Amino acid sequence: MNSTRTLTLLLGGTLAGAIQAQTATQFDRHSPKDAPDQQMHATQLTPPAVRGGGSAIWSEDFGNGFPAGWTVQDMSGICPWVWSLDGSYGYYNGSQGASAGTAIASTTAANGFLIVDPDSANNVNYGQPSGTTYQYLDSYFTTSAIDLTGHPYVNLEFEQFFRFNNTPDLEVKVSTDQITWTTYTVQGDVQPNQTSPNVDHVSLNISSVAGDQATVYIQIGWSARVYYWMIDDMRIVDAPANDLRLTNAWYDEWFFDQADDFGTLEYATYPATQVRPMHFKGMVSNQGFQDQMNVTLQADVRDAANNSVYTGTDMTSVLSPLDVDSLYPTEWTPPGTTESYKVVFTLSSDSTDATPDDNMLTKRFNVAPYIFARDRDSLTGRYDNGGDAYELGNWFNIVNNGDMLYGVDVAVDDDTPTGVIFSALVKDGNRDLIDVTDEHEVVAADLNAGGDHTFVTLPFPSPIPLDAASDYLVMVQHFGGSDNLWTGISGTSVPQTSLIYDTPTDTYFYLTSTPMVRMNLDPSIGLHELGDAGERIGGPFPNPAADQTSFTCLLDHAVQRTDLEIMDASGRLVRARHIGRLAPGSHRFDISVQDLEAGVYLCAITLDGQRTTHQLVVRK
Repeated sequence: MNSTRTLTLLLGGTLAGAIQAQTATQFDRHSPKDAPDQQMHATQLTPPAVRGGGSAIWSEDFGNGFPAGWTVQDMSGICPWVWSLDGSYGYYNGSQGASAGTAIASTTAANGFLIVDPDSANNVNYGQPSGTTYQYLDSYFTTSAIDLTGHPYVNLEFEQFFRFNNTPDLEVKVSTDQITWTTYTVQGDVQPNQTSPNVDHVSLNISSVAGDQATVYIQIGWSARVYYWMIDDMRIVDAPANDLRLTNAWYDEWFFDQADDFGTLEYATYPATQVRPMHFKGMVSNQGFQDQMNVTLQADVRDAANNSVYTGTDMTSVLSPLDVDSLYPTEWTPPGTTESYKVVFTLSSDSTDATPDDNMLTKRFNVAPYIFARDRDSLTGRYDNGGDAYELGNWFNIVNNGDMLYGVDVAVDDDTPTGVIFSALVKDGNRDLIDVTDEHEVVAADLNAGGDHTFVTLPFPSPIPLDAASDYLVMVQHFGGSDNLWTGISGTSVPQTSLIYDTPTDTYFYLTSTPMVRMNLDPSIGLHELGDAGERIGGPFPNPAADQTSFTCLLDHAVQRTDLEIMDASGRLVRARHIGRLAPGSHRFDISVQDLEAGVYLCAITLDGQRTTHQLVVRK
């Protein structure tokens, strides 16, 4: 199934459902997409007390309220930045706005901080449901002029706590005249509908705009419809001479406009038969004011016992101040054995770094016998479609022939009522349907609270052969209605790689949070037990069949005699086959039905006197 596929892209627009969950973005079938630019994004840092640069040139801890001389730009008139001691009064926080949520845990939170609270403003002014009533509210604040004369290399630092949904940018703008602004975004890697660390420490090198300038203005804000953003303990410090930063790292990398398939995605769990080369990459920047010589990125792969099993490196001879570069340690292919790995990325140079804590990142992945997963195995959120029917899941890529897809694993959030019916399905690289699993009715044991990782396995009627160099879209399917199926999400997805199909509008959207929907390649799925001796039979597949059908047999011990019989609807024996002794392990029996007339047949398999029967439909 090595089919031609047109990758697809954001058109704009949002899906109105999925309240309190990840909102999707429309998935277009034609336009190209640029790879994301990481250069202007902040990264989470260690507390300011251990940052380089010494004492502050300028600072504001909001101990005297909203600073005199600062201005607020509240375009809606209902959602200004304000000084507060409280967290958000948004409807989402469990009290429906009657009391405040968690406040920022900043260094000087006790004397107040700034907050913008669109969730509260929208709820008070427009009411519920937020998915249809809430508006985007533009809100910014601007400092008075700051004199940085004599300080050519400067960093802006502050502490923040936030949550957002949809796709707003958390913007920090710097200007010397309040006409021309340089914009930085500071949401980092926090994904929609996820809470940031409390606190998140931001450091931005603003030397190119503000260095040695007599008048500098800082403007901070966003256009958002839900949740909150809190800021405290702002300061500007001298940038250190030597300050490398590892802004992001990957053990594999996929870009929409550079990939023919989904083979190089960062999968969380690889089946042992589908391991592939890891293409390590790190995005590095020089935040100091001196050239950094022999900048080296090391990728150290460690097993579950913390033993180093592989080390790769890459180097650039010179990295100039404020430059950003990508380094690619030599690739590595994990062995096809069960293991949990972590990749420790470490950045170094010939100089002693002023802030070494931001020179290391760790990423993790697993190799398992049969599970192929994108999610991170711990429920952090959930997704529904506001009562409408939907399909939700992830793209996967197969690199080796020989595997069969036996089922789909799905994690269900505990807001789902028991009794809800759902199924799963798989589509090919063109998003054409291949097959649908049996339906499943939710029971209490299926449900997951935050942090849980219980999966429901939905078997396909017949195993599905998986072809090398082919993409497959694996999705959970809910039929809609007043009882919603809340599907668990865990981890983050590159845009265009996790999708929801909105059935009422016949439209695909992508998500940037990962649905807990997996491929399961375990051949024991759907097998029938034959007593206590460990014999399991699966099949027939395909069923109905026209030319050939097959059975699988998984044995824990040897079987001395194996017989297969086929009877027609009248009970007449039309096929008998003595197979004989079978060793422990997996076996497959292929049976030609070309000479059988169309109709319903009964297949019987007997292993050492233990018998199981299966219905077979023959079509011509």
